[in-house]
Amino acid sequence: MLPSPDLEADLQAALVELASQPLAVLLHQNGILRNLARDLLMKRLLDSVQFTATEQVLVLSKLWDGLGEDPPQQLPAGWLEAMAPEISSGFINGSKFSMASALKPTFWNGGRR
Repeated sequence: MLPSPDLEADLQAALVELASQPLAVLLHQNGILRNLARDLLMKRLLDSVQFTATEQVLVLSKLWDGLGEDPPQQLPAGWLEAMAPEISSGFINGSKFSMASALKPTFWNGGRR
């Protein structure tokens, strides 16, 4: 960084300007509000998803239908949290996200069967 004797004064002036804005406006103008809202909504979504043992077996059997393999008996611990970044971006491994593809064996085995 180039030395600037006026940098501290410029930063102080910028902070005073930022401090004069309402918090919501400041967060919106700096792109923070959208990311914060997305992260909070994702957390609520993750916290709200639950399957009973019976539902897990049913869902997994439908996802594995036609693969020629037996489905797992339950979802791996932390399965949804592990997928959160891909779910929020809409893509997994460069492909458009689908829950079925995400829960197939190749997803959990790093692309290996």
